[in-house]
Amino acid sequence: FGHFVIRHHFDNGYDDLLRCQGSTLRQWLSNLNAMHDHIQKSFPGEDFQAPIFWCEDCDTVKGAIQLHYYSLRGTYLVP
Repeated sequence: FGHFVIRHHFDNGYDDLLRCQGSTLRQWLSNLNAMHDHIQKSFPGEDFQAPIFWCEDCDTVKGAIQLHYYSLRGTYLVP
């Protein structure tokens, strides 16, 4: 799913938006909420329900990132 979304955005002219999110994976993931806020404000009146992401250091694996995901749409990305 993630590969499709990223490829779709790059193929449809959103590559600059994705590139400016951060120079590291942690920065990029931490800026997803800001990107979604910008998208939501760009399309007022649309029924856009952005997910919420947040990162923290993983307690069990040194150098790993634990990504948290919450969505009002349910478990769209979670099995």
